[in-house]
Amino acid sequence: MSEGPLAFPSDAGNSWVSMGVRPGQFGVVGIPLEYRRRSGPAVLVAVHPEHPAQATCAHLRFAATSGSQIGGARGWKPTAWRLRPVRGFMVSHGKGTTTVIVGVAAAKGAFFIRSFAIDYRIGQTRYRAVYPVGIKICVGTSLSCS
Repeated sequence: MSEGPLAFPSDAGNSWVSMGVRPGQFGVVGIPLEYRRRSGPAVLVAVHPEHPAQATCAHLRFAATSGSQIGGARGWKPTAWRLRPVRGFMVSHGKGTTTVIVGVAAAKGAFFIRSFAIDYRIGQTRYRAVYPVGIKICVGTSLSCS
């Protein structure tokens, strides 16, 4: 499947956030999307870890927003961040940055999800873009995890 016009730039490298969280608290990372096409909108379908085994025993939440720039945070704040469901969220050229928000929580352990796949469509054509933007959480560590 092609990555299409939401493809992660090949020269952009990769990035991730790392943080300690309380049991059940969400660690959050924002994945900024840039639409590189002037035709109809891209409609988001789903977001998931590129390698699902990295999230075994973790609870994940996904949302999208065009109003908040979030690099990393603790907690899940749908009202403050103006979050909307991923499925059906429209990304248009020239309408500002869309950010996919990923939250990861667990009762115990450490989780490092290195990349996320974003499924979307333009018209009837489906695409999957892989973003090497990740998150590492360590449950029970108050400030950081190395």
